[in-house]
Amino acid sequence: MKIGASYTYGEYILPTILAKLVEKYPGVVPEVQISNSASIMEGIHSSNLDIGIIEDEIADSRVNVTHLLKDSMYIV
Repeated sequence: MKIGASYTYGEYILPTILAKLVEKYPGVVPEVQISNSASIMEGIHSSNLDIGIIEDEIADSRVNVTHLLKDSMYIV
């Protein structure tokens, strides 16, 4: 399974999710590509990635989109 993720999700959220996935399904060996949203979308369109997790909003009828999380940024 080839997964592409933008930087924030790929570095902070995805590792925990993948650890649980591999623990439950030991035969699954995910490959992760961390890049910007445009590169991830390019990987999806070229079929080099099976799943993409990005932060940008997209309106592309060629892909199925599911919203996973609502993200907020704060200045502290």
